Amino acid sequence: MTGPIPSSGGEVAADPIELTNLAATYLDQSQALGDALRGAAMATPARADFGTVPAAELLHDISDTVSEQAELAVGRLVEVLEGDADRLYQLAFVYHAANLQAAAQTPMRGGPVP
Repeated sequence: MTGPIPSSGGEVAADPIELTNLAATYLDQSQALGDALRGAAMATPARADFGTVPAAELLHDISDTVSEQAELAVGRLVEVLEGDADRLYQLAFVYHAANLQAAAQTPMRGGPVP
């Protein structure tokens, strides 16, 4: 990615294709995190997996609590990445539209043509 390009008027220009690529990367990462979250949820130990020791029930409850908190945190991260991807796609569209509009406005040179 080349980054933003300062223009002579003080504005910042960005490459819509690079913004689209970045948005796609964010979306891919959010999907990978979601897949990992679903995989981890299926691997949560059952109550019987903690054995018959007196603390087994407490360990299971703690394990469930930790799993729930991790699921909540990762789920929120997935939502943030998806939202950022949407905003990057929108920004790419705006820059693309601005580039098309600027290209359509050809500067007038010289005076009237006889």
